Amino acid sequence: MIENPDILATLASGEKRPRLLVGFAAETENLIENAKKKRKSKGADWIVVNDVSEDVMGGAENTVKIVTAKDVEHWDPMPKEEVALALMERVADALE
Repeated sequence: MIENPDILATLASGEKRPRLLVGFAAETENLIENAKKKRKSKGADWIVVNDVSEDVMGGAENTVKIVTAKDVEHWDPMPKEEVALALMERVADALE
């Protein structure tokens, strides 16, 4: 067995690094702390983290937090489709 490459860290350190690099994390405990560590260690601008300690997998709603170098945005629970749309709007705003 061989270890898979770390795609996020590779993108972060590459010559063609995107202006905004967003990673995702599913956590069961210490969400913010783990997401902050992951953002820093991977070299991402944001980590979008969600709590999967309950029945979120397969469920209709999700609650996410966006961890950046400056702060943590706490989003209210919403349908997963709305999370995706709100995230894309947030990315578009950040790239303006």
